[in-house]
Amino acid sequence: MSMTQTVRPWYRHVWPWALMVPPAASVVFWVVIITTMAGPPDLVVEDYAKVGLTYTQDQSARQVAARMGLEANAQVDRASGAVSLRVDGFDEAPATLRLALVHATKASADHVIELKRNSAGIYHGSTHAAIIGARELRLAPIDGAWTVTGHITGPQTSVRLAPHARNDRS
Repeated sequence: MSMTQTVRPWYRHVWPWALMVPPAASVVFWVVIITTMAGPPDLVVEDYAKVGLTYTQDQSARQVAARMGLEANAQVDRASGAVSLRVDGFDEAPATLRLALVHATKASADHVIELKRNSAGIYHGSTHAAIIGARELRLAPIDGAWTVTGHITGPQTSVRLAPHARNDRS
């Protein structure tokens, strides 16, 4: 009587798979961890500095604007991205200002516009793209010496910018 044994290929046995799964799962785990931690978060968009394990907001630019008595009223055309604004409180108005339209969570949706002053004292500029959704408007000179902010939401086209902090809206 002859007995013939059939030999199964290696991948049909349980032991090779039981030995390969833990290292493979470890590699997948670390690849996921490293790719998710690769970039900085987009949520921190204001003047914050990392101190220890906390973030503290730098209020000095807002305090300078408050001491100068600066306020602005902006008109925003959401469809074309055109912005015009008037700033009150200047002794001598600069020729150019910088306006940042900041999205709350998506840095790729942010816009920075250089506004030029005309002879009537009105500043004009454009994103050349539609402005969709809520934005924080941050107006500052080119050197960043002072800052006034405001928020635009919904279908709103007019916004007041003042040196208040985000939580001090009034």
